[in-house]
Amino acid sequence: MIWKKGSFIAAIFIPVFIGVFLTQAAHKKVSAPEENPAAEEDLHSYSFQNSPLPLSLSYPALLTAAPGENSITLQHELPYVHIDPCDFKGDAPEQQTLADFAATFRLLPGNLKSVIAAKEGAAFVSDNWSNETPALSPGFIDQLAVNDFSGYKITLGVENCGSYHYYFTVDRSHVLYIERPIVTELTDSVQSDLTIKTLAEKGLLTPEKAEEIFQNILQSLKL
Repeated sequence: MIWKKGSFIAAIFIPVFIGVFLTQAAHKKVSAPEENPAAEEDLHSYSFQNSPLPLSLSYPALLTAAPGENSITLQHELPYVHIDPCDFKGDAPEQQTLADFAATFRLLPGNLKSVIAAKEGAAFVSDNWSNETPALSPGFIDQLAVNDFSGYKITLGVENCGSYHYYFTVDRSHVLYIERPIVTELTDSVQSDLTIKTLAEKGLLTPEKAEEIFQNILQSLKL
């Protein structure tokens, strides 16, 4: 048989290429995908001290904690020099950091009405109370339930400057009060893609991640 040079080369190399392709395809089918699970995040616990109730919560180690006898402040911040967007007078000093997560938890004596009156003012209660409970107003006064705790979230502020106040009834004579400032710098009206990209390189907790962490802390509350 007479072989042409091109036919001879094709006869040798085409089967080789086919064999390599089939081997790689088979390998992809039988090989299990590599698992790269994220390491479980370390959690710290805090129990409210000098309290008749053994109330406790858990929080991720990435947050810094400033505990007190019946309170704890949890925060995460990163370096970011900027003008305070809530400085309406224009005379506040330049900010050196950004707290992308902050929440203070306090166990206070009293019933729901008395604690809200003490924190928000008697006028707030008289204007926003109905049938012995806060009068619900979506986006302003919202009802919440977390595990065995029921309570309310009150949103206070103007132009994305303000804070969220949470009140959870623990028993007839104790209320868990949580204050969480709105991170104005990361609201839609203030943030920019460049800002988010710059902060992400420094370890930013996005609003979505911060909310997830906060909800996980709430879910960890127990007596």
